[in-house]
Amino acid sequence: MKLLSVGVSPTTIKDIYVHSHDCYEIIVNIEGEGISVIDGKKMPFTVGTVRVIPPGIQHWKYSGEGFRDLYLHADELLMNEYARTKTVSFSETRTFSDDGTGTLASLMGILLSRSLVSGNIHEDRIAESLFEIIVRQLYEWAENDPLDPIVDALTKKIALSYSDPEYNITDALLATGYNKDYVRRRFQKVMRMTPGDYLTHIRISQAKNLLERRADLRLDYADIALMCGYYDERYFSRVFKKKIGMTPGEYERSLRSVLS
Repeated sequence: MKLLSVGVSPTTIKDIYVHSHDCYEIIVNIEGEGISVIDGKKMPFTVGTVRVIPPGIQHWKYSGEGFRDLYLHADELLMNEYARTKTVSFSETRTFSDDGTGTLASLMGILLSRSLVSGNIHEDRIAESLFEIIVRQLYEWAENDPLDPIVDALTKKIALSYSDPEYNITDALLATGYNKDYVRRRFQKVMRMTPGDYLTHIRISQAKNLLERRADLRLDYADIALMCGYYDERYFSRVFKKKIGMTPGEYERSLRSVLS
C-alpha cells in the first residue's frame, strides 16, 4: 500500500472533465455542493462528502456555485488485518460523510502540508503514518456503514442549508418525523457534537474559506457573514472568535503574515 500523490483544488472550480485513474482516488469535498457522475451514476456531494473511487472508473463532477476538493492517490488500499477477514472491500466506489469535526479533511490537509514541506512524500515516514491513519479511518467507516440514516439525512440537510440565516435546527429535527430530543441524541452519538454545533462548524469552516479569498472576491465582512448564515456581522464575529480564537479580521491578517 503506497501513497502516490496528494493535492487540493487550487481555487473554486465548477466542473471537472470525465477522467479515470490507474490507481485509487480518495476525495474529500471541502467547499460547495453539486453532482458527481461516477461510472454513469449521478451522486450528490456536499461539504464533508468522502468518496473512494477504484482504478479505471470514469468520473466527473460539476457545481453551479463551484467546489473545492482535497484528494490523494494510492496504488492500493489494503490493510493486513482487514485483508485476512475480507469484511471490507473497496473494489467498488464507496461514499462516506466526514465526521462533525472534519477528521478526514484535517488529516488530508496535514498530509498535504507535509508533502509541500518535505518535497518527497515517498521518503517521509510521518506522511506514511498519516496515510495509514486515513485508510484505517475509511475501513472503520466501511465496517460501520451505513451511517445512521436519520443522522446522514440531517447532516446533508444542514450542509445544504448552512447559508440560510432563517434555517432553524429545531424545525430540522422535527422534520425528520421523530421526537427532536431522540434525533439530537442519535446525532450527537454519531457525530460527537450536537446538530447546532455541527451547523456552526460548517458555517465557520466556510467563513474561513471565504476569508482566505476575500480580496479576490471583493467581499466585505458583512457579505461573508450573510453568505455563512448570519444576518448580524457583529454576532458572526463573536461566534468566529469563540471557535477560532481570533476575529475574522485577525484571522485574515494572520493569513497574510504567513504568506509574506
